[in-house]
Amino acid sequence: MKNLQRVFVLLFLYSFPLYGQSSGVIRLTERRAIELDAVQTKKNTFLATVMTTGLETAPIDSETLIFRSSDMGKSWNTVFVLSATSKFEQNADPVITMDSIGNIYLVLMRIDRKTSIPNAQLWCYKSTDDGLTWNLAGKPFSDETGFTDYPQIYAEGNGRLFISYMMRDKTTSSFLINFSKSDDGGGSWTAPELLPSVSNSKWYVGADISQSADNTLHIAYGEYSGSFIYHTFSNDNGQTWSDLHTIKGLGSFLINKVVSNKDLNHLGILSHEPHNVQTPVYFSSSNDNGNTWNTKKVINSAAYAEGVLDDKGIYHLIYNQIDSSNFNLGYIFSEDKGQTFSKPIILYSIPKSNIKYSSGEYQSLILASDGMFHLTFVDYGDTLKAKQIIFPPKMGSGVSSPALSTLPLIYPLPANDVLHIKLDETENLCSYQILDMTGKTIAAGHSSSGAFTVNIAHIPTGTFILNLNINNRIVVNKFIKN
Repeated sequence: MKNLQRVFVLLFLYSFPLYGQSSGVIRLTERRAIELDAVQTKKNTFLATVMTTGLETAPIDSETLIFRSSDMGKSWNTVFVLSATSKFEQNADPVITMDSIGNIYLVLMRIDRKTSIPNAQLWCYKSTDDGLTWNLAGKPFSDETGFTDYPQIYAEGNGRLFISYMMRDKTTSSFLINFSKSDDGGGSWTAPELLPSVSNSKWYVGADISQSADNTLHIAYGEYSGSFIYHTFSNDNGQTWSDLHTIKGLGSFLINKVVSNKDLNHLGILSHEPHNVQTPVYFSSSNDNGNTWNTKKVINSAAYAEGVLDDKGIYHLIYNQIDSSNFNLGYIFSEDKGQTFSKPIILYSIPKSNIKYSSGEYQSLILASDGMFHLTFVDYGDTLKAKQIIFPPKMGSGVSSPALSTLPLIYPLPANDVLHIKLDETENLCSYQILDMTGKTIAAGHSSSGAFTVNIAHIPTGTFILNLNINNRIVVNKFIKN
């Protein structure tokens, strides 16, 4: 069948019990997702770690969970729960990573606010069996009189881990950026090391760590009240660090994401304000492994930006936008090393619900083994459920993978007056929605048949997004109407 396309988006709700196994859309807990991260393992398993809270306006009594999927995200098991205790009432900012031999690591903050000065330790958990079981490996920071924030982790080799995080200075109460590493899979960690700083600045925020070509480590961080971000790199596994590169012309209180590829020497830094505040998103690009930088504003108003630099050297960026009525997820890409970006593509759009809590800093974007992007995010349009979207790079024309064999068939592409849709043989209930490229709904309907048609004769010529809501999944396809 010519022009057959299996381009889709799969969503999973945060609908799991606190222990045991569940899949589907039944909401078994009213806890809200706040922050999350995800990884795909060597065995093509997906692991998503989610920080949740039972309250609408604050993250107190937060817990961190890990969900595991061995079928490319179709069903999920709860494999790890770290609940609040009388001492640690918050388990926050979980990040997950994997080393080159397949060991998986979870780092998070354990926060005690009952002391006169709040304390936040960093704990590292480890799995050596593809995410099935987890054990405490060690504590990157365990000083019970200190306070850390925003840990970010990178892993390489057999258990070599690098971590950056904010830490409050006990004397001045300011926040500085620290670095530690472990060479034994998180069991022991080097003493916190202060990264380079500017003499007149005492408040740094939002540091992230990653690696580019020639094993170069990169850390980028922002300033609480200034309009700068800073970058430093190390060519000797964190033994020494370069002088700071100052990147000017940005907003204040910026968190950062280093977008790099360990086989390429061009890289980028995504910068914006935290906590889902809708602010400009900046992208700073370097074509010489971080020695010089060029900065531009890529989105006027957004949050939760994440990026991937693929093996072809293409940048892929996603972000969320909340306006007066809608919650949208947008996607842009650059094929010229960050000099220009595509027009935004709205992957997902839903009316905004009345949600008071808007914390969090990050979500996850993975270019997976099936050739698709797997985006794990918090849906601010649907009572803070954690969801996963799967979509093709550049929203391109079709994929061929056994993992996608049960997805709907949508044809012909391009289309004229009718779209034909054939669901998997186990599915027969479906609702659909057609959006224009800005996210505006053009048409909607439903079907109780496993094979049906959608009349698009009344739709003007152009490019559109087709959303198919099938039981547990939402399948999304970009199509052209002739």
